[in-house]
Amino acid sequence: MSELVAILPFESTQPAASMSKRINSIRFTLAVVFAFAASASYATNINTFPAANASIAPFGETDTATYGQTITIQAGSTQLDSFSFALNDYLNSDTVDFAAYVMGWDSANSKATGGVLYASAQFTTTNNGGADGYEYFTFNTGGLNLVAGSQYVLFLNASNFFDGDYGTAYMPLATNNPYSGGGAVYINNGSNFGQLTTTGWADLSGAGYDMGFTANFSAGSVPDAGSSLLMAGCALLGLAALRRKFSRA
Repeated sequence: MSELVAILPFESTQPAASMSKRINSIRFTLAVVFAFAASASYATNINTFPAANASIAPFGETDTATYGQTITIQAGSTQLDSFSFALNDYLNSDTVDFAAYVMGWDSANSKATGGVLYASAQFTTTNNGGADGYEYFTFNTGGLNLVAGSQYVLFLNASNFFDGDYGTAYMPLATNNPYSGGGAVYINNGSNFGQLTTTGWADLSGAGYDMGFTANFSAGSVPDAGSSLLMAGCALLGLAALRRKFSRA
């Protein structure tokens, strides 16, 4: 706020032409501040479910234990609040036990990187409550702050819940590239969760394939929209005072 005060001196000897230039300068500053404030409050959501026109299978025990979607974080939408996937049980001898995760994504080597940023509790498919068809699972992250411009992978994984009974499901897939910031990925890692960061995943983004999924974002802690609006308010007060002084000159 002191920087804005510093550009608003009130000198009675200021020439009229210079005053006009100063007002124009403040107008420009206000435009920048309001543009920043607007970007700070902007957030996007992703939903590829309406575009899903196929399915991918089998997910679960015993082999393909990981299905997911890579995403790219946009400026102004850096807090991941929730995401969802859908599964439809095959009528195997068992249901599918799994959890949802978020990790960083190494696009050069097509694998997860770093530690687990979010892990849900255990979920179990129910054949859509016995009604068959897709069952939708939503995971609330509690507000996970991510880095703009970076890639992450949202995924379901069954590796830690293998119980010796065969249980699989399929997931909706969109083959018409509805989301350009990433793509569908999977890995046949069985019960070995550690392979997620050591072995390359199958990456279907090059074919324009996306999993059916949603991801909901908010602006997060950076940038700070509240501070921007406070700065803009101070600038407006300064501009009004400068106009009054100029009109009395």
